[in-house]
Amino acid sequence: MLHALCDNVSLFCDYPKIRKGILDKFFLIIDKVNLLGARHIIFHTGDCPHFKKSGYRHDEFASRFSEHYAEIVQTNIEEFISRA
Repeated sequence: MLHALCDNVSLFCDYPKIRKGILDKFFLIIDKVNLLGARHIIFHTGDCPHFKKSGYRHDEFASRFSEHYAEIVQTNIEEFISRA
């Protein structure tokens, strides 16, 4: 088993070029892990973006865009599965 990096990267990232860089980094890790013969990798998804308005207790942004970010992280995980 290998514990992959979690250097403040997030699988919730939806900026195309940054997302590509994050996925490329994880793909490189997957390739190296395959060379080592490890059967399991622990990945951290990172944190979903959230923004709270001053004076508010509830994060409207996270609620409003939760489906969008759920799709992003699901797509990224599917990319991993296709590469594993």
